[in-house]
Amino acid sequence: MVSLDLTGCLPPNVWHTIFRRACTDGGYTGCALASTSKSVRRLSVSTRFHSVTLVDLTHIKVFLTCLVRVQQHDTETLVRHLRLSFLPPGCKAPLCPWRLLEREPRDILSVATDFTNELREWEDGKREWDADFVEYVSHLFERVGPTLQTLLILQSEDVRLPLVRYHFPVLHEITLLGDDHMFVHLPSPSEERTASSWWTDPSDVHLYHVPIPDARGPQGAPFPSLKRVHIVYAFPKLHPWEQTLPQWAVLAPTVTHLRISQGDAPVASMLQNLLGLCPDVPPPGIIRNSCEDAALEDGPQVVPPTPIYPSLRLVIVQPSRLPTWVSDHSKRAFDVALRCRLERIARVCSESESEAWVAVLRNRRYSHDYWPPRLEWEWRDRMCGGGGCWTEDELDESGRRGPTGEPPRQQRVILPLEAEKRIDPKARWWKALWVYISKGYKR
Repeated sequence: MVSLDLTGCLPPNVWHTIFRRACTDGGYTGCALASTSKSVRRLSVSTRFHSVTLVDLTHIKVFLTCLVRVQQHDTETLVRHLRLSFLPPGCKAPLCPWRLLEREPRDILSVATDFTNELREWEDGKREWDADFVEYVSHLFERVGPTLQTLLILQSEDVRLPLVRYHFPVLHEITLLGDDHMFVHLPSPSEERTASSWWTDPSDVHLYHVPIPDARGPQGAPFPSLKRVHIVYAFPKLHPWEQTLPQWAVLAPTVTHLRISQGDAPVASMLQNLLGLCPDVPPPGIIRNSCEDAALEDGPQVVPPTPIYPSLRLVIVQPSRLPTWVSDHSKRAFDVALRCRLERIARVCSESESEAWVAVLRNRRYSHDYWPPRLEWEWRDRMCGGGGCWTEDELDESGRRGPTGEPPRQQRVILPLEAEKRIDPKARWWKALWVYISKGYKR
């Protein structure tokens, strides 16, 4: 067997650059490099974990074992881009209790009895799973947190993730699908329940000895270098984004770029609070016409509130639409009302002394299966220096995204076969080649 030795071909720093640019697929290339040869395995040890994808607690346990063993021999083994996916069927967390009602119909008494027993079993299983989640994910963040640059969290409505210990000193971009319960803790509401939160998840009550994140701790803010935050309104939360997103101003005080995808109706009021805009009266410094000036001179002067997130410089909002079962008239009224409020906020920011720029995209509503592949593609695109979700372009939203979230593939070249029906199928290849060479390919 011939061994592949690369040490004499190029300098090690050149190989490190090549391997780092190749390991942008979540770990598949890194695994291939580790099994190629001893020299390739030795040269790629520092860049093999450049990007990592983990889809379950079992994967996290195995990866931690491997990472600890590798870092004992090479301390330069670093993880810079991480994607955590806790979506079914890959995630083996206990099933959400309201999903148990989707089984075959039975009589009411048996359904109530079985549901009560299964709910008790689910609480015990979920509490055990949460304890393991906190232990291993906190250990993972402790290992990769000092060098992590981008983080993507994919989660499902069926599995609420508990709060974990974390500190990311150099993280500059994070994307959250659906919820931020892993990083933000608020008291569990006892009376104010959303439609999907009639049951109590164990992670809402038990913290599993995890301290509540606070910027006044010995390490300071948990996200001291975070610049870009992308959140997706994928499902109802226990605490809506209007309550949790202002907490990020304390946890990540340096964020300059914020993207809100599939935002619902309260997103306009939330933006006004984040940017410090009056709900009805434009702030001082805006260009007004004579009628508005006369009306404002007669009334009391309203002082704009202090912005909750003063570091924001760019906010991209892609509002949602009502479900398909709603009447067309209601959908149009909702879209127009929400878009008018958002465009007014964008106009006020552009014409006033505000330092933030607000870009409003067209109303869209996507299925639950749409976002995971799209967010993964954008995570890899940002890793390679692309724009990802920060392009502010309607063409990028409409034309460059396929139904799965990935860019559409290039169309296959079709050769101009005029007499295709009269050609023998066995001899069609030479006819196609002759037509292609004689007439040439026209774009």
